[in-house]
Amino acid sequence: MRTYEEIIKQAQESYSRFFRNVKELPSADEFGEDVVLNTTKIKNIIAQAEGHMEALKAMKKELETSAKDAMAEIYPEAHKQIDDMSKSYEDAIEDLTAKMIALKNNA
Repeated sequence: MRTYEEIIKQAQESYSRFFRNVKELPSADEFGEDVVLNTTKIKNIIAQAEGHMEALKAMKKELETSAKDAMAEIYPEAHKQIDDMSKSYEDAIEDLTAKMIALKNNA
């Protein structure tokens, strides 16, 4: 069984890799005729974020299982870190979905 530190390290690496690889996109309000974004690319980014979220859920479950044997003060900290990362993915998916809708509306 992996340690808390190993689980959190893997989650943080995955989180950093995803957000490092996602380039800044203009906000939905900034789309104009001169901005051309590929909705397929945005869908792929959303799919990647969803994949990362699934991996986080599995890590969270692993933490919950191993937390029974861990010191009581470690679990809440790890749980919060995973929840915070999950929220960032959810926010990114929401933002990307809004941008994709704006692209379709401007097309």
